[in-house]
Amino acid sequence: MRKILMALAVMVVAIAVSAPHIASAAALKVSGFWRYRGITQDNADRDDTKQPNDSKQFSDALIRPRWTFTSLKGKIVALYELDFDSGFEFATSASSSDRQSVGTNRYTLDFAIPGTKARFRIGKTDWISPDKEIMASAGVNRIGGWGIRGKLSKSLRFEVWNTQINDGGAASSDDNDYFAGLTWTSPGLKISPWIAWEKFNGVSATPFTDTSSTVDDSLTDAFVLNADSTERDIWYYGVNVRATFGKIKVNVSGVLEDGTLDFGRGVNAGTVGLAEGVRQDTDIQAYIILIRSWLDLGRGLKVGFYGHFTPGDDDVTSATGDLGTQPDGKLTRFTAMKGGGACRLTGPQLFTRRRYNSVASGNAAESQCLNGDGGEKMNGAQVYEILFTYKVSKALTVKGNYSIIRSAASRSTIDKNFNGIEDAGDDIFGDAKDVGTEFDAAVVWNIYKGLTTTMSYAHLFAGDYGKSAAAGTRDLDDTWMLVWNLTHKF
Repeated sequence: MRKILMALAVMVVAIAVSAPHIASAAALKVSGFWRYRGITQDNADRDDTKQPNDSKQFSDALIRPRWTFTSLKGKIVALYELDFDSGFEFATSASSSDRQSVGTNRYTLDFAIPGTKARFRIGKTDWISPDKEIMASAGVNRIGGWGIRGKLSKSLRFEVWNTQINDGGAASSDDNDYFAGLTWTSPGLKISPWIAWEKFNGVSATPFTDTSSTVDDSLTDAFVLNADSTERDIWYYGVNVRATFGKIKVNVSGVLEDGTLDFGRGVNAGTVGLAEGVRQDTDIQAYIILIRSWLDLGRGLKVGFYGHFTPGDDDVTSATGDLGTQPDGKLTRFTAMKGGGACRLTGPQLFTRRRYNSVASGNAAESQCLNGDGGEKMNGAQVYEILFTYKVSKALTVKGNYSIIRSAASRSTIDKNFNGIEDAGDDIFGDAKDVGTEFDAAVVWNIYKGLTTTMSYAHLFAGDYGKSAAAGTRDLDDTWMLVWNLTHKF
């Protein structure tokens, strides 16, 4: 007993003596930002006759502190970051019962692997593709995972990672994404080929069991597959190329998608004698192409061209426009990774909410990947944008864009009688593909170091896409949004 107590005493003394040295070896940095926003918007549903009025005015606030610990001259880096949200919209729902919400935004441990030029990272953070758009993060998609990255040679780097979106303790709920990529760099050129795999086993293996002849019963009494529960086995083959030609910078990305959705045909959901056989696979073959280019004209002025291209699908769809209503068993619309929520394109503000602010516009056609769902959110997309940025002074910058937004295919017919074809019993829409044109502008003022204010305005001039084919249908109305943003980085 005495030996045990002596050993414990030695351990306590050793820890007490070495603790100050361990602590002093790690550098701590506290940083983060505080943000306050005021928002005004109108006609997000593009229907000015709808009651109640859908105009909206509100404000919100966010504080995001970060603690970064660095040790052994950067060989070990740990990060922890919180979100303090205002928790309410001041103009509409503020009351004494409203409280701030607090959550963990990210945390990571990143360290050098001994004897190599690689680093290992684990934690909840952004796991993204080289283009930083097709697989990106808007905060809500930061998830847990691990990855290794490093140098293979002076000009060649690699990165691999695995993220787990969901682990419910059962094989049927596992949702994993895998990524492997290389980046080759030379003067004025960077090429990054990559491959990714999304493997989601689905939230349940339970088949449909309802055998009633009533459509409503079959849809509500049994387990129904939807976009969140569908088994996914999808491969992505991508490449990102960045090149500089004098004053011209070009950034091009392309991805081919191939895989299956164990979704079954939604149009068969109401048939008699539902059974496991109804759940046939849906083959998915699609692509996405992004073009980003800028020309520096000098004197603080730059002009750019952006292009976004994804295919549509001509099949009828369900009332919700889900992915599974494919009578031909094939889907040609691009389906984003991470359960469909990874894609965050930098495009028209009201559609992607990423260019000048992250405020959700409420626009019924919002599609952050610009791939759509066959319904209100477009059916694929062809988007052409002219952009500019002009640095008026060291502290003041003006930005803007004019965007032509078209759906790759017309809006899908809603198959109300579940027979897999377009007929008189369905909701039929016009064949227009013109979603509209959008004009956005922003003024950015760097008041002093760390303090910035931005005023941005976005206006969508609505086209005829999604308009009912019924005679006398009212035209869709324009949507607009004004956002004032004050940010202090510390």
